[in-house]
Amino acid sequence: PKNVTQWFWDTCNASADYLFPKSHGAAYAVITAWTLYLKANYLKEFYLATLKYAKKEEMSLIIAEARRLGVNVLPPHLIKSEDDFTFEGNDIRFGLQHIKGIAGANLEKVSDFRREFESKFDMFDFAKTLGIPINVLEILVLCGALDLPGISRVKLAMEARAYNLLIRSE
Repeated sequence: PKNVTQWFWDTCNASADYLFPKSHGAAYAVITAWTLYLKANYLKEFYLATLKYAKKEEMSLIIAEARRLGVNVLPPHLIKSEDDFTFEGNDIRFGLQHIKGIAGANLEKVSDFRREFESKFDMFDFAKTLGIPINVLEILVLCGALDLPGISRVKLAMEARAYNLLIRSE
C-alpha cells in the first residue's frame, strides 16, 4: 500500500542522514575516484603498492586479480627477490618479507643466505652455519625460493629436515 511505502521511504531517508553523513560519502567518493584512476592508468604500480601494504591473508586474491588483468607476479626467489615487492622488468617479484613464517631476525639471516650454491648439501650446511632454523629453510624451499633443477620441492624439504637431524646427532 502507498502509505506503507511512503512510511518506509521516509524512515530510510531520515536514517540515511544519520547513518552515513555526506562527509563520509564525499571522502569515500574521492578515494574511489583516485583508486580507479590509478588502477586504470598505472596498473603495475597500483598492484605493487597494493601488495606492499596488503595483509598476508589477502595476497592470494590480489595476485590472482593482478594476473587476470595481465600483471605477472613472480614467485619469491632467494637471489632475485628483495625484502619487499619490487619490479623485475615488466613483472612484480614477490618480496621475501611477505613469505608467511619469515620475519624479524630470520629475515636478516635469510638476507645473509643469498648466494648460489654448488649443491643442496652446501646449501644445508650454510643455512646451519648462519643459524637459519630448519622450519624457515623448509618454508623457503616449499614456496619456491630455493628451487633446484630436477628436484621436487617436497623432496628437497624432506632432505633438508633429514640432513638437519643427521648433523645434529653427530
